[in-house]
Amino acid sequence: MTKNSEFYFHDEARQLIDNFALCFKIQIRIFSAGMDELLAGLKSSSCPFYPLIREELPRARCCRQVVLAWEQRKPEFEIMVYHCYAGLAEAVMPIKLGGVLIGYVRMDHFRSRKELPESLLRLLTESGTECGPLIQAFSRHPFFDRDTLENICRLFSILISFLVNREYIQIKQPGLAENVARWFESHITETADLGRIAAAMKRSRSAISHSMKRRFGLSFKEFCILKRIQRFERIIADNPEMSIREAASLAGYRDPFYFSRIYKKIRLAAPSSYLKTLRDKELAGNPVV
Repeated sequence: MTKNSEFYFHDEARQLIDNFALCFKIQIRIFSAGMDELLAGLKSSSCPFYPLIREELPRARCCRQVVLAWEQRKPEFEIMVYHCYAGLAEAVMPIKLGGVLIGYVRMDHFRSRKELPESLLRLLTESGTECGPLIQAFSRHPFFDRDTLENICRLFSILISFLVNREYIQIKQPGLAENVARWFESHITETADLGRIAAAMKRSRSAISHSMKRRFGLSFKEFCILKRIQRFERIIADNPEMSIREAASLAGYRDPFYFSRIYKKIRLAAPSSYLKTLRDKELAGNPVV
């Protein structure tokens, strides 16, 4: 079983995890073993805080490298709770089948502290930000004290173990949607034409559209946009000195102004903010996350 093996949840598993998320008013996200966020998302609560904090402080974003760094220190960890840059807590645990790691599941957007960190408030104040709306949005996220959080994490761990033991989580063989996704990844700089891909797959346009929607929960166009944004971010992360125009072109966007509009709509921040974040971290000697 490779690090990039794909897996899927049966409907019963989705329902249980969705109900868990809604009961505790948290967000649940699924990652592959390589820490690529999977597109087949589960229902989640809204997050009023992040859109605001990203406008005022683009560096405030969750970092997948935290999990990778922890795995290097303690490969057999069962569940880990940590704080993102914006002060909200997250809990991550591995998903294993037959003792083999196939991915991670993460609980997001809850508080283990009642107030915003002083260091973050000070940084926001120094930048001239009005902190009132941020404090109010932060307080809307559920707060769990230490004992409650330990019990929630234990319950979540039991839930995931139950789903694995009942075989509600399984390795998935690539189907039409996965094959389309792989084809697009290898032709990402070319025109995203559904007819052309349908011809390459020897399937109808409607079959591909229905398959993408059923597998990823996205239309073909939405899928292409998201994959290109992810490609842009990987290129910039690997080459912080590269210009936005160059990276966007390598991700399939020849018009940098159009790309900027699309990126801001999806990520709630301009691509220049993302680039600045990476360059600031590089200058500070911190790892790019």
